[in-house]
Amino acid sequence: MNLRSRNVWVLSSIVGIFAAVLLVGAASVYSANRPPPDYTSTYVPQPPPPRPARLAVIGDSYSAGAADSVAWPELLSERRGWYLHNISVDGTGYVAGREMAFPNRFGYLLSQRPDVVVVAGSRNDENSPPSQVEAAATALFTELKTKAPKAVVLVIGPIWDSSPPTGGARAANDATRRATESAGFTFVDALSANWLSDPALLQADRVHPTDAGQNVLTDRINEIAPDIAPVPQPRPDR
Repeated sequence: MNLRSRNVWVLSSIVGIFAAVLLVGAASVYSANRPPPDYTSTYVPQPPPPRPARLAVIGDSYSAGAADSVAWPELLSERRGWYLHNISVDGTGYVAGREMAFPNRFGYLLSQRPDVVVVAGSRNDENSPPSQVEAAATALFTELKTKAPKAVVLVIGPIWDSSPPTGGARAANDATRRATESAGFTFVDALSANWLSDPALLQADRVHPTDAGQNVLTDRINEIAPDIAPVPQPRPDR
């Protein structure tokens, strides 16, 4: 190869390499500026796991506990795997307790959005006129029906000790039964059931249940409490 031919070959090689570099660069620029292809996601959000049912209890000292280390609402909720909102207060009933009477606690109960509501009591209404007990119970049950229509409601009459119930307790029990049946809820006659008939289940005051008595109440109420499965949660928006 003479000098001229070699120079032509070198020049051609340089031009070829330069052209190749330009082509690669142009391809890179095109690739970087090319709009991405249309993409449709196939991901479907999954619903969160179901939550435990919420139990709300309105009651007196039998439900709140009195010198107990346990009370049946806590034991029942643990056994069922439910969330618990126990708004029971010592010395109260549908009428007894005035500002803390059962109907006056409805606002807080409603704020907890319960799936199950148990209203238990009350022996504290034994000295209240039965007509007032029935009217107060009717007012509470009407609120439950209209403002918590999906909640399952269980009404338990006055829970008593091992002694014979007084006439006032029976009258309060009957008044509560009438209001419950008018509302279409389930009524449990705890006076007739006589859950705490064994004096050994009572504290020294012969009125309030011991821890063993609270466990008995849990067993009995667990037998009649509704079966509520975990509540499905809504699927999140995509």
